[in-house]
Amino acid sequence: MRFLEPSSTTDDAVYLELIERVIRALVREDSPQEIWVVRIDNWFGKKWCAFVGKTLGAFGVRRTDRLVLPPFVPTRVEKVRYFHAVVGGYRSGPSPSELHLEQPSESNARRFIDALSDDGLFVWYAARSAKNRRGSIMAYRVRPDGQTAWHAELRERAGRWRPSSLVGVSHEQVAGWIGCTTRSLRGRHDAEYPPVASAELHAILSAFKKKKSKSLRACTWTAEHTLVDGERLDLDFVHLRASIRLSFWPDGNMWVRACRRSDGRRAGWAFHWAFHGRWSNVEPARLVELYQAATCHLEPTAEAAFVAAWSDVCPTVDWQHHPQEE
Repeated sequence: MRFLEPSSTTDDAVYLELIERVIRALVREDSPQEIWVVRIDNWFGKKWCAFVGKTLGAFGVRRTDRLVLPPFVPTRVEKVRYFHAVVGGYRSGPSPSELHLEQPSESNARRFIDALSDDGLFVWYAARSAKNRRGSIMAYRVRPDGQTAWHAELRERAGRWRPSSLVGVSHEQVAGWIGCTTRSLRGRHDAEYPPVASAELHAILSAFKKKKSKSLRACTWTAEHTLVDGERLDLDFVHLRASIRLSFWPDGNMWVRACRRSDGRRAGWAFHWAFHGRWSNVEPARLVELYQAATCHLEPTAEAAFVAAWSDVCPTVDWQHHPQEE
C-alpha cells in the first residue's frame, strides 16, 4: 500500500518518493492505529511545527505540552488520506473527522489533536515541489503516553533532494528514513576520510590523502549512498565568497562546479561554471593536481585559467546517469 497518491506535473517524483519512504519508516517503527496524510498546496516552513495561531492577530502561539491541529485554512488543503490499522496492514477510508476548518484562531487553539486520536500519526507534506525545488514534511505523533512533533525542509540542489532546516528531528534520523547514509568530515579536525564501498572512489580518496596542502586541509569530504543515485563522493572547498564542488561516481562520471559571488550585499554570481565529465579519463593523481590548480584560480583575473585547468576532463554532453541541474 502507498500512502501518497501518484505524482502530478506539479510534483517532483523523487521528492514524493522520499516523502513516501519517511511515512513508511514511521509506520514500521511505531505501528500507529490511525494515519492521516495531508497534502498542502504549497511549501510551509518550520514555524508551523506546534503552531497554534495568533493572539490578537499579532503574535504566534506554540504548544509543546498538548499538540493542536496546525491551523491551515481549508483552501490550502488539497488532499486528506486516512488509514486505520487492520490485521496484516492498513486500510484506507474516509476520515472520521474534518481536520482543517475555517474558524478564528481562538477556536483553533482548542482543537487538541488527541481529541481525534489517542494513537495516531498525522503527516503534512508540501506540494508544488517541481517548481519550488523545495518541499517540507511535518509529522505529529500522538500516543497514550505522550505527543511529539517535528518538521523537515527538503531542498533540491544539483539534482538531489536533501534535508536542510530541521526542527524536532536529526539529520541522522531523516537520512535513515529515506534510505541514505552520510558521513562528512573536515581534514583539519579528523584524521580519517569517509568510508567508500567502491574501489574506484577509494582510489580517488587515496590519491588525495597522499597530498598535503592548505586547500586540502580546508575542504570537506562527504560519502553518500542512496537508493536513487547509488554511491557518490563529494569534495567541497569554500573560501571567502568562492566555492568549488567535485562529485565523483564509481562509473567514472563526475560533476565540477565553481562559483564566486560579486561584491555587494545582494549581488549575484560574478562567476558560475559547471559541467559533467568523465574522471576515468585521467589518473586520480591528476585529479588532485586539477583541484589544487582550481583553488588558486577563483580570483576575477584567473577565471579563464580555471576553465583551462580542467581541459583534461572530457565533458559529457548526453548526461544520462546521475543528472544534476543548477
